[in-house]
Amino acid sequence: MIKTETKQELLGHSRAATAEAIATREEFTTVVSNRRRRRAQSSKYKRPVPTPSTYASSIPGRIKLLQSSRFYESLIDHVESAICRINENDDQATSPVIVSRIRCLALGRPSESETSLFQTALLLALAAKLNINLQNVTLWDPDFQADDVEILHLLGLSVTQNDGETGKLLRPTAEQVANRQNTLYYMPHAPIFLVDRIIGLGGVRFVLGNDVLGYKERLEEEVDLVFANLRAAIKECGTHEENKSEKSIQWRRVRIEDSLSRDEVWWLSVNDLAMHWHGF
Repeated sequence: MIKTETKQELLGHSRAATAEAIATREEFTTVVSNRRRRRAQSSKYKRPVPTPSTYASSIPGRIKLLQSSRFYESLIDHVESAICRINENDDQATSPVIVSRIRCLALGRPSESETSLFQTALLLALAAKLNINLQNVTLWDPDFQADDVEILHLLGLSVTQNDGETGKLLRPTAEQVANRQNTLYYMPHAPIFLVDRIIGLGGVRFVLGNDVLGYKERLEEEVDLVFANLRAAIKECGTHEENKSEKSIQWRRVRIEDSLSRDEVWWLSVNDLAMHWHGF
């Protein structure tokens, strides 16, 4: 008859096996919970947090994408044509108008937005095409944070706030007027109150931004009641659209067609864009 082991004997065998396993480490296995395992795996493949240098280094590639597009070709053609038309129609000018500065407003935050990064790339491409020294390319947006300013500084750009663009509207000096006449205002997707303010500043001739005729369709009541400068520009651009030979109007515009960029990953950075110029 087989002897039945008592509970005490079974417990003794178990303790002996455990002691032997710990001593030899041959039968010892660490147990890891599923939660800890998933956490370890996720941290292993976690992307590093982008730095201002990371964003700045991505700009050259974005510039190449833009420059290889039909949109960019059309944009440059319209910008250069507007400058030529100013010189052709300004009989009182003592010297030809040369765009030697770019003022970029309402860019948004390049540290948080792909749209703003591509708009920054377009800004640099425009400066290079127009042979404008980066010392003469300045930006302002009240939403800029420290990371955004550092990105722009790494690209050779300056962030400055200019008189007249916000706050109380003051009578411009002769120097301010002269500087504005040679400045291309690049304002991608700027708020309507800023567009109205810039268009009304003395000396402003060139504005690359939202098509002003689009405001007539979307915000006709607000434009009529509040934004007098924009209302006048809309009226004149509309007249130019109907009769391009009319010489009495001051503001003119040409739209860069959305169809040229709609299939691109960056199309939201440049949609609804038009080149506007003031003939004086």
